Amino acid sequence: MNRRDFIKASALAGLAIAAPLPFSKMARAETLGPYQGPLWITINATGGWDPTMVCDPKGNTINQSFNEGDILQYGNLKVAPNPNTPSLQSWFETYYKDILVINGIDTATLNHGPGRRNIWSGQLGDGNPNVAALVAACAQPDAPMAFINEGGFEDTAGVITATRANSNNLGFFKKMANPNYVDKEGTGTYFEDDVLEVMHEARKARLERQLSGKTLPRVKHSLSTLNIARMGQGKLKKLLTHLENPQGNTQLIRQAKLVLAAYEAGLAVSAHLSVSGFDTHGDHDNTQGMALEELFEGVKFITDEVVSRGMEDNVIIAISSDFARRPVYNGGNGKDHWAYTSMVLYGPGHFKGNRVAGGTTQDGQDATRVDPNDIFGSTYSDADQSKTRIRPSHIHQAMRDLAGISENPVTQNFPLMTDVTMPFFS
Repeated sequence: MNRRDFIKASALAGLAIAAPLPFSKMARAETLGPYQGPLWITINATGGWDPTMVCDPKGNTINQSFNEGDILQYGNLKVAPNPNTPSLQSWFETYYKDILVINGIDTATLNHGPGRRNIWSGQLGDGNPNVAALVAACAQPDAPMAFINEGGFEDTAGVITATRANSNNLGFFKKMANPNYVDKEGTGTYFEDDVLEVMHEARKARLERQLSGKTLPRVKHSLSTLNIARMGQGKLKKLLTHLENPQGNTQLIRQAKLVLAAYEAGLAVSAHLSVSGFDTHGDHDNTQGMALEELFEGVKFITDEVVSRGMEDNVIIAISSDFARRPVYNGGNGKDHWAYTSMVLYGPGHFKGNRVAGGTTQDGQDATRVDPNDIFGSTYSDADQSKTRIRPSHIHQAMRDLAGISENPVTQNFPLMTDVTMPFFS
């Protein structure tokens, strides 16, 4: 791989920075310790999932596939029964003590783009970053793969460079981490180790001389990008030691393997992943069921993995969607868009699980309201103006507080349009 190809590949993988830096600042990428804070993973069910088939179950006419008496309950959490979604039921049954459910979230839209923006940034309008990107930008923006994005809501609002990396192509990472290899398997090298070391030292000294004599921003930017790309090689090698087998049954599982490997290598702070197939305007029960099974098979894989590695207290997972599905079927046995959705969160060690906040009406899946001072208590009629509808901005304020970034200058550039605090994680 020649120098130009390597720089381009590094930029695509999020290893190059996008602003000119003095050399002392560039060196931080070499000396910065591996990230050790909690890994934030947000997962979007792209297209609009049906919470009444997940964590806000309603049988009879709203769902034709089960009756009210069939609804499952694990601790305080009610879960929809469906023979086509065994991973969903298994995940809730196994981890309900660590799961927090928020139902009846008013997304205030029936459009996909605004819905995804609202649920993952807390704002309907453009120009606001995904919460996972915001956490990474505040926690450790210089980490080589700080924010990994695999679809869903991708906006970073310029606060950080997103890593778009295909976990199917392990050879891509091997080539980037080992440019001295003749091939990705490492069966041969271009230079012996001692020769390569001399070349590295000479190259580093030359970069320092070149940078010290340059004043034009464009030239400094080019040299900075080259230096950061080269520094990233060693960090990518750490990633490869944790990514021995990137294969998996589904795309979400493959995405998750890459994210967990990057986190264990100290390279990643957060990730936003996605599963498609939820825009079920036709054949709703079957199609939604298949998409939900793929989603929760991946979620269960992630959770099982972090538990088996002893990482469960260092991971926060949030799962939601653009919006929800209507409480009635259309002429094609599908369900159209509906504004009131849910979010499911997992985070032992960070907040108390086995709790449900909010809800929707039993007969019409309409919005209800909560007392902001007692969000896990009773729900109230939407006509009760003394109470409050749960909106994404309320959840995002609580997320920012949980992450400890509410007062960060980066966060303060993106104020949330709410003056009501809801302590979801207290």
